[in-house]
Amino acid sequence: MKKGFTFASWLAVQHYCETHAWIYYHAPMDYSPCVVAVRKVYKNGKIRIDYHGNRFTIDAGHLDRCSYPD
Repeated sequence: MKKGFTFASWLAVQHYCETHAWIYYHAPMDYSPCVVAVRKVYKNGKIRIDYHGNRFTIDAGHLDRCSYPD
Protein backbone atom coordinates (compact mmCIF):
# COMPACT_ATOMS: atom_id res chain seq x y z
CA MET A 1 0.00 0.00 0.00
CA LYS A 2 1.54 3.28 -1.11
CA LYS A 3 0.79 6.63 0.53
CA GLY A 4 1.18 9.93 -1.25
CA PHE A 5 3.41 10.51 -4.24
CA THR A 6 6.83 9.05 -4.94
CA PHE A 7 9.85 11.23 -5.60
CA ALA A 8 11.42 11.36 -9.07
CA SER A 9 14.99 11.54 -7.75
CA TRP A 10 17.04 11.61 -4.57
CA LEU A 11 17.71 15.29 -5.16
CA ALA A 12 13.93 15.86 -5.00
CA VAL A 13 13.82 14.06 -1.62
CA GLN A 14 16.64 16.28 -0.32
CA HIS A 15 14.94 19.49 -1.45
CA TYR A 16 11.62 18.39 0.04
CA CYS A 17 13.22 17.49 3.38
CA GLU A 18 14.99 20.86 3.57
CA THR A 19 11.60 22.62 3.71
CA HIS A 20 9.29 20.06 5.35
CA ALA A 21 9.27 18.54 8.84
CA TRP A 22 8.19 15.02 7.84
CA ILE A 23 7.88 12.50 4.99
CA TYR A 24 6.47 9.02 4.50
CA TYR A 25 9.00 6.18 4.81
CA HIS A 26 8.16 2.57 3.94
CA ALA A 27 10.45 0.24 5.87
CA PRO A 28 10.94 -3.21 4.28
CA MET A 29 9.05 -5.13 6.97
CA ASP A 30 6.18 -2.62 7.36
CA TYR A 31 2.80 -3.11 5.70
CA SER A 32 2.49 0.53 4.67
CA PRO A 33 4.54 3.75 4.84
CA CYS A 34 4.80 5.59 8.17
CA VAL A 35 5.22 9.25 8.93
CA VAL A 36 8.79 10.01 10.00
CA ALA A 37 10.26 13.29 11.22
CA VAL A 38 13.07 14.85 9.21
CA ARG A 39 15.85 15.75 11.65
CA LYS A 40 18.70 16.83 9.38
CA VAL A 41 19.70 17.01 5.72
CA TYR A 42 23.46 16.56 5.42
CA LYS A 43 25.67 18.19 2.80
CA ASN A 44 26.77 14.74 1.62
CA GLY A 45 23.17 13.98 0.52
CA LYS A 46 22.13 11.79 3.43
CA ILE A 47 19.06 12.52 5.55
CA ARG A 48 18.58 11.83 9.26
CA ILE A 49 15.03 10.76 10.16
CA ASP A 50 13.25 9.85 13.37
CA TYR A 51 10.52 7.25 13.75
CA HIS A 52 9.15 7.16 17.31
CA GLY A 53 12.57 7.82 18.82
CA ASN A 54 14.45 5.51 16.46
CA ARG A 55 16.82 7.73 14.53
CA PHE A 56 18.60 6.53 11.44
CA THR A 57 20.18 7.91 8.29
CA ILE A 58 18.89 7.27 4.78
CA ASP A 59 20.57 7.84 1.43
CA ALA A 60 19.85 7.52 -2.29
CA GLY A 61 19.46 3.76 -1.90
CA HIS A 62 16.24 4.46 0.00
CA LEU A 63 14.58 6.48 -2.78
CA ASP A 64 11.88 3.88 -3.45
CA ARG A 65 10.92 3.91 0.25
CA CYS A 66 10.22 7.66 0.44
CA SER A 67 7.04 9.49 -0.54
CA TYR A 68 5.24 12.71 0.29
CA PRO A 69 1.60 13.52 1.09
CA ASP A 70 -0.94 14.04 -1.64
